[in-house]
Amino acid sequence: MSVRISVKHINDKYKLYTKSDAGENPAGNRLARGDPLPNDRWEYDSEFEAKEAARKLQLYIDQYERKRKKTTRKNKRLEEQEEKLREHFALHNAASRQA
Repeated sequence: MSVRISVKHINDKYKLYTKSDAGENPAGNRLARGDPLPNDRWEYDSEFEAKEAARKLQLYIDQYERKRKKTTRKNKRLEEQEEKLREHFALHNAASRQA
């Protein structure tokens, strides 16, 4: 099941929401997956802060999902390159959503 983080503008605030097969729900502490969450707020005054927090939370969730998948072990350098590429794509997608 894939989880996507989105930002909604509600009552002059920008709030983080999760979208999945189960529907759309507000983001919250229940998303913690062992490692500390990258943010501790779910409501922001500026759109930029909200989108940056959504990007970090999405990377956090994607990293956890990758750990759960049954795959063959790749070499460490290749995994680091793939992680940098995923971060680049996340930045690019965030920038395209702003436009």
